[in-house]
Amino acid sequence: MNQTQQFLGEYEISTDPQRLDVDAIHHFLAEESYWSPGIARGIVEIV
Repeated sequence: MNQTQQFLGEYEISTDPQRLDVDAIHHFLAEESYWSPGIARGIVEIV
């Protein structure tokens, strides 16, 4: 799989799974978003 990486100001966009901050992603989805409140961390790790 070809991996790409871009920077947009202070944000980094990458398709490299090793660069994902699963803690931050899970927190946002479980606590901040309206479409997935309470989502289990295991679900976030799978996707």
